[in-house]
Amino acid sequence: MFGVANPTLEMMRIKSSYVDDVSGAAVLASIAEPTMDDPFCSLVIKWMEMDLPLRKSGLVKNRDYVYMEATGMVQLGPQGDRIGYQLMHSVHFPQTVDRPHKIRGRLSMCSFFRQTSPDTLEHYSSGTIDPGGVIPRSLLVRSAAAHMLAPLRYAYCGQMKKLTWVLQQKREERRLGGDCHHEPKQVCVTCRAKAGHLFGTKCRICQGHLCMSCSIKKKLSFLAPDRSLQGHQGPTIYRVICLLLLNSVV
Repeated sequence: MFGVANPTLEMMRIKSSYVDDVSGAAVLASIAEPTMDDPFCSLVIKWMEMDLPLRKSGLVKNRDYVYMEATGMVQLGPQGDRIGYQLMHSVHFPQTVDRPHKIRGRLSMCSFFRQTSPDTLEHYSSGTIDPGGVIPRSLLVRSAAAHMLAPLRYAYCGQMKKLTWVLQQKREERRLGGDCHHEPKQVCVTCRAKAGHLFGTKCRICQGHLCMSCSIKKKLSFLAPDRSLQGHQGPTIYRVICLLLLNSVV
């Protein structure tokens, strides 16, 4: 659910950088915002644009949607499972006029998530999409399928958002002079092999030395001070055990 929740424009942009489900987005109104007691609960009016193949050729126009999105978690009975949900349904207001060079479509979708084990998640989605105009069936099916399959990448999005938060906390700890990981130079903290200057590197979480065989590369997205979306120029390096421990944290 950490990857599902995106009640602000900044969070929508970060989510889209990992999920790649929209080409443009905006938050029009916020009705219910997350709280400390219910961090995934939100009710927001949004606008999004979906890029279609052949758009640049002028044969088709992009579709955009104004919709209400609700996210949250519910428990089925006192001893029941916790279910996460995401509901999206098109709405219309006099202020949401059609935009130039786009066709306003309508959608109604729901997704439910249930964790059955520490590393297993059940996902169910259903919905309909009305493109709002004539469009080749092959393009419509491809676009609709891509949007319906986007929730499959929510778990990865949540992991990357959590990883970004941990790196921010570690950076603040080092700035304040907190304890750092100290290992003998040239020794990989995972396999204990030599990690030379040329091919060795460090884990961004624990700062331990790593050889190339024991390192995992990830690309992260984050917001710059001016609120623009940024990404690391190259992949950042991590230790396998650090990522496993990170994913186990709720």
